[in-house]
Amino acid sequence: MYVVPKANNKYGDRLISVQLPKILNDLPETMLNLQSLEQVKANLRSWLEKMLLQIKSRSNSGDQHSADVNALVYNNGKLYSGADDGKIIVWDKDLKKLKETQAHPTTVYCLAFGNDTLYSCSNDGALLSWDPDTLELRSKLLQVDNEMYRLAFSDGVLYSSDDQGNVRSHRDNVVKGLYALLEPLRELIIQNKCIYTVRDLDLVVTEIKGEKTYEVRATFSGRAPMCLIGNKLCFSSRGGKDIIIHENSTPYKNVCEIKNAHEMIINALTGSSSGGDVFLFSGAWDKLVKRWKIENEACKPVDFCNVGAVVNVMTNDICREAPKILASVAQQLTHFKRTNEEARDAARSKIDLNALCTNISLIPIRISIYNPSCSWNETELIQCWNCREKKRVSSPGWHFNGADDGKIIVWEEDLRKVTEVKAHATTVYCLAVSGDVLYSCSNDGTIKAWNLNDVKEKGTILQLETGEIYRLFAKNGTLFSSDEQGVVRVHDGQNIKNIYNLLEPLKDVMVVGDFLYTVRDLDLVITEMKGHDNFQMTKTLMGRAPVCTSGNYLCFASRSGKDILVHENSHTSGFKQVAEVKDAHEMIINSLVGTKSGNLLYSAGWDKMVKQWKIENGSCQLVNSCNADMVVNVLAYGEKGEIYAGGSDGHIGLWDIVNANMAFQVRTRADAADKHISDVNALVYYKGKLYSGADDGKIIVWEEDLKKVTEIKAHPATVYSLAADGDTLYSCSNDGAIKAWNLNDLAPKDTILQVENGEIYKLYVGNGVLYSSDEQGVVRVHEGNTVKGTYNLLEPLKDIVINNRVLFTVRDLDVVVTTLKEHNNFQLTKTLEGRAPMCIAGSYLCFSSRGGKDILIHENSEESGYKLITECKNAHEMIINALVGVKSGNETLLYSAGWDKIVKQWKIENGACKLVNSCDADMVVNVLTYGEKGEVYAGGSDGHIVRIDV
Repeated sequence: MYVVPKANNKYGDRLISVQLPKILNDLPETMLNLQSLEQVKANLRSWLEKMLLQIKSRSNSGDQHSADVNALVYNNGKLYSGADDGKIIVWDKDLKKLKETQAHPTTVYCLAFGNDTLYSCSNDGALLSWDPDTLELRSKLLQVDNEMYRLAFSDGVLYSSDDQGNVRSHRDNVVKGLYALLEPLRELIIQNKCIYTVRDLDLVVTEIKGEKTYEVRATFSGRAPMCLIGNKLCFSSRGGKDIIIHENSTPYKNVCEIKNAHEMIINALTGSSSGGDVFLFSGAWDKLVKRWKIENEACKPVDFCNVGAVVNVMTNDICREAPKILASVAQQLTHFKRTNEEARDAARSKIDLNALCTNISLIPIRISIYNPSCSWNETELIQCWNCREKKRVSSPGWHFNGADDGKIIVWEEDLRKVTEVKAHATTVYCLAVSGDVLYSCSNDGTIKAWNLNDVKEKGTILQLETGEIYRLFAKNGTLFSSDEQGVVRVHDGQNIKNIYNLLEPLKDVMVVGDFLYTVRDLDLVITEMKGHDNFQMTKTLMGRAPVCTSGNYLCFASRSGKDILVHENSHTSGFKQVAEVKDAHEMIINSLVGTKSGNLLYSAGWDKMVKQWKIENGSCQLVNSCNADMVVNVLAYGEKGEIYAGGSDGHIGLWDIVNANMAFQVRTRADAADKHISDVNALVYYKGKLYSGADDGKIIVWEEDLKKVTEIKAHPATVYSLAADGDTLYSCSNDGAIKAWNLNDLAPKDTILQVENGEIYKLYVGNGVLYSSDEQGVVRVHEGNTVKGTYNLLEPLKDIVINNRVLFTVRDLDVVVTTLKEHNNFQLTKTLEGRAPMCIAGSYLCFSSRGGKDILIHENSEESGYKLITECKNAHEMIINALVGVKSGNETLLYSAGWDKIVKQWKIENGACKLVNSCDADMVVNVLTYGEKGEVYAGGSDGHIVRIDV
């Protein structure tokens, strides 16, 4: 929040308040001494256009690496990337692919440039040199038995580090020096004859004295990543979320520390120094790239960009025009570049909803954070409209929202727009309803009253000369307000009845009985109100906004913002803590709302999930969850039990909890005492029972409601796949065996195959015939204990499906269609770009793209040449692990899940694949299957299995 002084206008001598994105810390000189609020807006918009960091371009899904990118280096107008797929790819500035090579058999850890040569190292222990233009291999500089982690080039010398802590200096393809630092090194920088290395918990600066002699100069507590910018040394704290900055000269003085620079672990740091300005860029697991300015022994945030994926590594191209950041994210390469056009679009279109209420509900909290990268897609919302004009009607069930555009919009219960009013010049922070009056407050320092029936202004009940009004709360006909100075006022019409000066800005305020609940940055304070400016602080609890009550419970977020704390709402009990939900959300919680009866609690926030909880018997249990597909700022509870959510870009969603019961939700989970002890890889539903196989070597049988029936130790290690036919269950493992079991009691029948070397990956039953595939690419056709046919496809197969004598197999980068003929003969029919998982849904062949996040739908027809029907771009935010298709009546449904923990339901029709529903499984999902009643079962990390009712 920034306050800009002005004079000689209709606002008198008071200050104009301008709401800026939270990340912007200081205003340029051009923002001062303005003559009107319109000038403030105009200059602010112009400034934002210049400053916002935006996504400029992305690599095409067909061009990108097939696994995580670990290395980026920019040289002579080109970007070079290395990844877990062992490849090096060359890109132009717009991320158009120029060339690629399979540089190493596996992971490329690092790339470096020097003497017109590109160098690469890998976990294969090799250090190679390449021609940067042609990517032709020049020489192998080194081959060791362990892994090569990092490369750095300085003063004509190449340096390398390995997982044993050895730093080698290379000159003319010969190892000239060796420095044994004894511990694995996560990062390596060489500058001015000093080696900067990062171990797990420490950063070490070592001075090079000779080819094999060195001296440790300084040690700091910290961890990777690390970078040098001008005369500054920047690295992460041991906790991984803070940024620490030291001077890069003896005695390496600590300049500053940015606490909680990111909400999740920082993976990458890079910087630029130009024209006296020093900028630092950071990227992390929270999917944000942030820009910081280092000056006057401080590091201030400038802007940020949400890239929609985990950032692993970044590099920069410093030129005179403007800094450009090239960042690699998990499974994709993204190019960030600030442009006026994109910034202008972002500034115009991104308006967040801040306040939302019904005429009978309490007002939930709002958190004001500018997010320039949110997008909107219709998902499981019962209704959603984008501000369409409708005939004005009168209804006792109206709903009201306020937003950063200063407007209040009135909606019917089904979210059809009734009317709108321009209530304030800028941000509407909060709304409250009492009797037939709607109240609003804003950063313009006013509280206004509106007629509830026609939204006509009744009057301004408070106008502050300076300051902003943050919160409103209505209770028993009394209005309470709080401002940025920490003053809570009790209003009686236009008169102020009482004042309580709590001295600090309040993020949220709530009144229950004679007790006032206020939330500051790190504490929730409970104050007993005794009379005019007479109050007594009763209790302080560690926590943060949002806060609400649910029945007899007081609920709020932990200081970290991701946990939910539940306390008894009783002065007699000392507000005793009842329960704590650890990691209730993956990202910061923005809103909580509770019910008066039933002890239900609803939560939502930055992870885009709306969750329903039940508080009982000293615990808070997850009941349902739903993906809102938008950052949720605020929740409200309607009179019929429905939930309304307001969030990014001005969107509102409605969940009909009573009638829809949050359909497509987790109904039940396997009990913690019964589940597998490691990841579930295989699920088969057959004849009313669910069969699961996992890394613990066990097969477990479950009832439909996930009550455990029995289990066996089927294999000494991982169970890869299961298949059922008749009265037999088949299993395969990395022990090279295929075993047969009695379907009813899991009594062993026989080992039908045992290969001496190799693993059996997949089993599939089609038309009463068992098929298997192994790591050598051999597909076998089994008849009892006899192998009836063999098809050698030469490459490891991740998945197999058989349909009408057509074999579909998936390798790393391609789906191969093979026609099976008699006597072990086969004919390759078609090759399609894609990867596992794969399934058949009705008359469609469905599989993942090479990037792993898109879903490709093809006709399952040789006559059509397996024509591509549609492609679901970014179907998931992370790699897809499982697909299963269902033909239900005239509908073709597809279910998908993966690393983002979301199970999604899609409908394929009329040449399109549309998202129908989604659900948070609260685990990484490895495998899906479906039951005879339409239910879906998901198996995943740590042995968990859930049932989702459709």
